[in-house]
Amino acid sequence: MTAVKPIEQQIRKQVDKQAEKLGKKRHVVDGKVTQVKGFAQEKFGELTHNDRMRRAGRRQQVKGKLQERGWFAGRKTWLMLGTAVALIAAILFFRGGSNPDRL
Repeated sequence: MTAVKPIEQQIRKQVDKQAEKLGKKRHVVDGKVTQVKGFAQEKFGELTHNDRMRRAGRRQQVKGKLQERGWFAGRKTWLMLGTAVALIAAILFFRGGSNPDRL
């Protein structure tokens, strides 16, 4: 497990170098990498007739596209989105009041 950290750091350094070399931001390169991993996972799922893996690959590709455009920042984004949805649901719920006939 300890050998994973140095390898991960080396990969991050290489991705940073490539992003700088291409004149693009880090999230663009990370998004492309995520899309490629998702594409490979989807094709492997098709090859093995594993629908769950195929769908996971599609989700990872979408995540990569969002990441590439700078719209996906990880868990924090999903936390903010979930909070917003819960807030809207609470507003709609309490706005209705206690009158069940009102729509």
